[in-house]
Amino acid sequence: MLEVAQTSHIPLILGLDAGGRPVDWLPWQEAVTLLVRDEIAWFAGSQNIQIRGGNNHVSGERTVIELSSIVAIRNARSLYTDDVTPPLTNDGLFRRDHNLCLYCGERYPSSLLTRDHIMPQSRGGASTWENCATSCRCCNQRKSDKSCEEAGMKLLAVPYAPSRIEALLLRNKRVLADQMEFLLAHLPKDRRVFERNYVG
Repeated sequence: MLEVAQTSHIPLILGLDAGGRPVDWLPWQEAVTLLVRDEIAWFAGSQNIQIRGGNNHVSGERTVIELSSIVAIRNARSLYTDDVTPPLTNDGLFRRDHNLCLYCGERYPSSLLTRDHIMPQSRGGASTWENCATSCRCCNQRKSDKSCEEAGMKLLAVPYAPSRIEALLLRNKRVLADQMEFLLAHLPKDRRVFERNYVG
């Protein structure tokens, strides 16, 4: 049982379709609404999250709702199909690259990172997952609008477009252990880069 003192600390709920495929992250308020409307088909999480409400003015008892960390929603549709690349965002890019500058290898807070276009935009480079790398400001300024070869810089990893499941992992900074286990079970074994990046 996960008891949370403040509602601002309640983790996101992993929403599935009725067939068990991951759909999206749900804020607790939306999950409670679905529960009250009887739109949750079944629960899959091993962690229950207890949400405490106000006191009943007649009985004086405090309202308590328990939510599973993973819920299947009736008539849910997936945010991304398996063959659609999720949108590129700086936050997602930095999380994909584990907040490492892919040029110097140093880890930085997100506020000190930039998006570098491997093939510069001034030369027709696109803003795609495969053409973008996380870079510290110093390395990005050093590379400027040159190619890696022209700047004498090498990438430490090959940029890739995340799958639908990886995109879900990139969008949530507080993935619970059972949610991580569920999502990893849906990833191919060669894409297990997230195993060390969850908050248990």
